[in-house]
Amino acid sequence: MQIGIIYRHKRHHVARLMAEAVSSGHTVQELPLSTFTLPLSGPPDLGHLDVLVIFCSYRRELHGWIPWLQEQGVHVVYNATHALSPIGRDTYRFHILKQAGIRVPDGFLVHSSWEQDVPADFLPAVVKRLGSSSKTGVAFAKTQEEVQAAMKALGHKRSSFQLTRYIAHVREWRVTVVNGQPIAVLERHGTAHDFLSSFREQATRLGLTPEEAPEVSALATRVASLLSFDLLGVDVIEDIDTGELVVIDLNAIPAFKVSETYTGINIAGAIVDGFETIVHTKKHG
Repeated sequence: MQIGIIYRHKRHHVARLMAEAVSSGHTVQELPLSTFTLPLSGPPDLGHLDVLVIFCSYRRELHGWIPWLQEQGVHVVYNATHALSPIGRDTYRFHILKQAGIRVPDGFLVHSSWEQDVPADFLPAVVKRLGSSSKTGVAFAKTQEEVQAAMKALGHKRSSFQLTRYIAHVREWRVTVVNGQPIAVLERHGTAHDFLSSFREQATRLGLTPEEAPEVSALATRVASLLSFDLLGVDVIEDIDTGELVVIDLNAIPAFKVSETYTGINIAGAIVDGFETIVHTKKHG
């Protein structure tokens, strides 16, 4: 199998996937973003690939080549909602889930120049800079002043933010889904009044198989099916007041270092196996 990989930063999950593919006997070709972004006289010469994996966020010029590659028989792992801008993407995903009866946080998008008051019943709120990670681009705000301060601290003049009503929780899960099947579940325990406690070093982490966490695994499977993603990380919490499961984040390019460490499951291998299944089905039906 010929696999092409485009990435912005060669992080752990990218390197793991490449190493696993090579160890399984496949050929991996690393492609710079300039393959698509430089002025081109014609389509990029990538028709020999079986799979092209795109480990970077939305690029308008990159997205324009995808239909052509698919016509050449290349399976492109670049989730459909990346066709939207980063601002519209999260709203669109959550809208699909909400329409299907899946609970997601109440929220709205604002620009850094936004100065209106957050509705009183919306506080406390989580402020997240779009495109950032949960560790570096998120803040907790209890008051109007803290919302404005958070946006100023996390962003710049052209930043956009997602404001969501905080849901108190202790238990949180990351479910990795490959080709519609849950592969591994990482459970984290924090404290209800520290919204980032589950990410802290002292947090309790537990690696589970999908069979050991059937309810959250079934929810993640349904989410992946609704969004038609080949690869997806689904973040779920349990509302401490109602016991209801809530999908709080979707990761179209999920990192899996911590999940592999705690579950002992070869997630990179499962992803490569998933590619093999797709390519075999395309060629042989």
